Amino acid sequence: MSEESDFSSLVESCSKENNGISACTPTTADIWMNGTSHYFIWKYNNPFYVNAEYLNLYLYYIINYAYVNVKNYNNLTTLTGGISITVDDSWFLSPSLTSQNLTMYGFLLPSTANVTLELSNPDSQYPRPFNFTVTQLASTNLNSNPTSASTNNSTTDDTTNNNNNNSHNTTHNALPGWAIAVIVIAVIGLICGAVALFWITVISRKNKKNNKLIPVIITPKPGKNTEKVLVDSISVNSQAPILACRSSESVAMRESSIASRPLTDATIEAFRSTPMYEEEEEMRRRRLGEALLQKQLEEDGTSVKHAGRFTHVKSLADIQKSAIVEQPLPPPPALTINKN
Repeated sequence: MSEESDFSSLVESCSKENNGISACTPTTADIWMNGTSHYFIWKYNNPFYVNAEYLNLYLYYIINYAYVNVKNYNNLTTLTGGISITVDDSWFLSPSLTSQNLTMYGFLLPSTANVTLELSNPDSQYPRPFNFTVTQLASTNLNSNPTSASTNNSTTDDTTNNNNNNSHNTTHNALPGWAIAVIVIAVIGLICGAVALFWITVISRKNKKNNKLIPVIITPKPGKNTEKVLVDSISVNSQAPILACRSSESVAMRESSIASRPLTDATIEAFRSTPMYEEEEEMRRRRLGEALLQKQLEEDGTSVKHAGRFTHVKSLADIQKSAIVEQPLPPPPALTINKN
């Protein structure tokens, strides 16, 4: 009767606690030794449990910052407010050569709740897990076979170290998100730059090719050098004198250009006596004769084509000579007869 009264009083006392807790015993100061029995008391009238007919109790260790489940008590009637439990070897992950204290975590949830989701959700509406201490005693089986115990411990340590190393390597090998984003942006920028450079090169080559195909037309600027030599003459076939005149502007320009050159008379005479100068003078005379013929034919109404292919034009010197020779003599003075 005393045990039942103690249990009922513990349940009733726990029901009066604030709604922020899920269990009253064990507390963080309690130490439960392997092989001992205790009451597990929860607040049955907690708002998060009152609508649930059954509760589940999950026991965990935290290893490498992760919850490791070791034992469960399922389908506990909510209104009973607690159960009597005994700590045994099933509460521990593996036997130990020496006695040791371990921190255990308890998590109470309605039987319909998903413990994995609620445990990983920091904003879960249910009270968070509570902790207490359990004492694991040294195993007698391990003392009788130290070699086996040493082998098991070594295997466990190696497995733990390998897991830690793998986790450490994975953490260091993984690139942060911002680094991946920078790499992707840089690659895209390089691709865009290469495409732009390619198009610029193609367009530049096309422009160069088109520029080579465009004919260059140079329009001479009007000036004094473009003035033609004006020649007044009569028919070449006639014996009339032919008079030729040059533009005063062109002569003045030539004289000014010659005067601007620092040449002596001897140099000019030597230049004129060269074959090149004589050829140029002959060509100039021929062009002058052709111009005279063209103008005369235009005045007579005859084109160059009708003038005949064997028409020869005298040089300017010959035309001038013939004009002087054939010039009529002046009439003799009149004789005055004196009638006286």
